[in-house]
Amino acid sequence: MTPAPLSPAPIWRRFAAFAYDAILVIAVWMAATLALLPFTGGEAVPASGPWHLAYQAYLSALAALYFIGFWVKTGQTPGMRAWSIRLTDGEGEPPRLKAAAIHFSVGLLVMLTAGLLLLLAHRDKDKRALHEKAAHTRILHRPVTK
Repeated sequence: MTPAPLSPAPIWRRFAAFAYDAILVIAVWMAATLALLPFTGGEAVPASGPWHLAYQAYLSALAALYFIGFWVKTGQTPGMRAWSIRLTDGEGEPPRLKAAAIHFSVGLLVMLTAGLLLLLAHRDKDKRALHEKAAHTRILHRPVTK
């Protein structure tokens, strides 16, 4: 039996995969914050000042490493694997580092709009969202066949 062809991932699957990954990234952030406690004397990171900026950069870098690392290695984060979607380049392979970094960066912009820019993918003839166009990537889904 031949597998079903890949098609653009539905928006609901993209949101579901992101929600799954968001939970995992929050867990990574919690562990990373715990690792900082010996350096802060067991106190919380101050809510302002240089330590706060460094902490925000640290957490942002961890999120970028999570997504970009998985995308470059396999084309799928754990959330994407759970929802049977993958990020590919123009050849159907996992994206290279530059494309994954662009996809992540523009994807942040999309998420800052509460995902509203993602809805524009419905209007695109190839069902590609802004971050897919910017990075020359595709988020694809392989439908389950019986």
